[in-house]
Amino acid sequence: MRLPGVARGLSQQNCVPLGSVVSVEKTKSRGLLPYVGLEDISSNTGEFTGSTLPAQVKSDTFYFTPRHVLYGRLRAYLNKALLPTFEGHCSTEIFPLLPCERLDRNFLFHWLTWSETCERIAATATGARMPRANMNEVMEFEIPLPQLEEQKRIVAVLDQAFAALDRARAHAEANLVDANELLRSVQITAAANHKDWITAEISTIIKVRSGDFLPSKAMAASGTIPVFGGNGQTGLHNESNLKGRNILIGRVGAKCGNVRVVDGPIWLTDNAFHVSKLYRDFDLDFLALLLSKADLRTTANQAAQPAISGTTIGVVKVRFPDSIEDQRRHVMRVRSIETKTLELVEAYERKLSELTTLRQSLLQKAFSGELA
Repeated sequence: MRLPGVARGLSQQNCVPLGSVVSVEKTKSRGLLPYVGLEDISSNTGEFTGSTLPAQVKSDTFYFTPRHVLYGRLRAYLNKALLPTFEGHCSTEIFPLLPCERLDRNFLFHWLTWSETCERIAATATGARMPRANMNEVMEFEIPLPQLEEQKRIVAVLDQAFAALDRARAHAEANLVDANELLRSVQITAAANHKDWITAEISTIIKVRSGDFLPSKAMAASGTIPVFGGNGQTGLHNESNLKGRNILIGRVGAKCGNVRVVDGPIWLTDNAFHVSKLYRDFDLDFLALLLSKADLRTTANQAAQPAISGTTIGVVKVRFPDSIEDQRRHVMRVRSIETKTLELVEAYERKLSELTTLRQSLLQKAFSGELA
């Protein structure tokens, strides 16, 4: 992508230590102001997703103004920087950076979000579980410092290009949401349009049974039998407690209510159910599809470790055709839609990835003097 108006030779401009043109300000918060946490800043783009309403937090915070650039030092590889347009306070995992009069703050923001800068900053981090960038070391990094007018011109060109990329991203993200919703809407419409389909509670069509307790230490790393728990496969074992083709339903965990069809032998833990008995004739693929679209997770308790039970899912009502042939035809139609939907999702995800790559490519050109 060619961007006119940016002079060549930026990489040959004078470079200065970041600390000579930027100060890290750790002023404690002043009164009740809008709050910014790391979760309120989008990676790479610097989009603010939080609220500008005044908010109070229990922990210490840093004060900032619209003159600052906010930089997230925790997990710096997430590339979180923000140009605030309001006065507020932020998490102490975010450092307010104040550029001097020789450095345009937007120019600083773009330099900070450039992937090359991001990687260098992330490399200074210490701490395995909570890696934090060493900002003292970062302040020693050299930043190109062309004349202020040239900085502003570069910023204007980049901002114009990024605005176009943001519009393209918003369009792709909207299409991605539509693609992900397509299959579910088709399912709902299909059930509503078939007046001859049967409506019944789950407890009247199947019986479920949980697996057997198996502690992690009892699993065998060299085993050949997959172990399935509440969220899918969790390890291997030397024995099985279930064989053949079975429908599994996660019972405990963040993904409780998830449904899958597996071919045994497997070991099923007590964190999952399997369909142990059919009270009606069902094609197993259709039944798995039916249960997965019943959104069984909504019946989970509200404990720290969500869990469903045979009783809570048993009262959920589902609709289905009585004929196995009709069930199989429905599965074929849905599988066809799934394939097309997956193709759409992959295409839009590729588009979003390409937009991110293009953004970084433009920053690379901007800070290496390659933009014409």
